[in-house]
Amino acid sequence: MRNFLTLILLLSTSTLFAQEWLPFADLQAGISLKYPPDWENRTDESGRIFFTSPREGEKDPFRENLNIGYKSDEAYTSMLMLEPAFKTLPGQLQKSFNDFKVEKEGYIKMNGLDIYEIIYTGKMKDQETQKLRFIQWFCVHDSKLYTITYSADAMNKSFTNIAQNIMRGITFKQ
Repeated sequence: MRNFLTLILLLSTSTLFAQEWLPFADLQAGISLKYPPDWENRTDESGRIFFTSPREGEKDPFRENLNIGYKSDEAYTSMLMLEPAFKTLPGQLQKSFNDFKVEKEGYIKMNGLDIYEIIYTGKMKDQETQKLRFIQWFCVHDSKLYTITYSADAMNKSFTNIAQNIMRGITFKQ
């Protein structure tokens, strides 16, 4: 059984990387990354960047997505200045959700940057029927505050590894 599980893991990982991921760069946002060819990408009029998973059948009620927003301000010099906001973030999020639960929060390092990560679940108060899971990152680079959010149906983890690989592959430009 153990060998079978190892084989499944290897096959799913090799399938994940067997496809050639597409490059994406946004000079205004100052980022570049790669994403799977079966995911859609778009940028809205405010500059927010979206990557949306493929449908998992005709009755797929929610398409998992990754979005990247940023705000430029010379005052954004380090993550340290945002510490008070991060301490109150779970309480602020809880106001928008029912059945709210923080799974994990704290700092991680990615490509030399400090990133505040919070992973949480809940049912949005205006859409009480579906429980969602979010992986949200905040980081500061070159006077920009980036918010990177992966949103998924809480019961569907099929795209989580792909989304995390996209997130870990983000590079920030000067």
